[in-house]
Amino acid sequence: MKKKSVNNIPAEVLAAFLDGNATVQESKEILGALSEDAELRELFHISQSVDAELGVIPQDCEFIPMTAMAATCNEENYCCLECEKYILCKLNIEFDEEQLLQNAIQ
Repeated sequence: MKKKSVNNIPAEVLAAFLDGNATVQESKEILGALSEDAELRELFHISQSVDAELGVIPQDCEFIPMTAMAATCNEENYCCLECEKYILCKLNIEFDEEQLLQNAIQ
């Protein structure tokens, strides 16, 4: 039996979300739960702090959990592509906007 996190979110799904690998539906579920559950928010912030301490993410990184959603690249999720561009800019990673779009479509 799979272990459950708060709000009945499987631990595996939460881990995928934290790694940026959750599906659109999973991300929506977790984002909704984060807005309503203080325990889940605390767990999320602890995970971010650990990742920052380990150097997985920069200490001053602003987290926007939308990069996986950009892959659907439909009109509804256009802002996801914009979020991905924002993150790349914040991390000073050079990118080609057209290539990002093509990658999202594939």
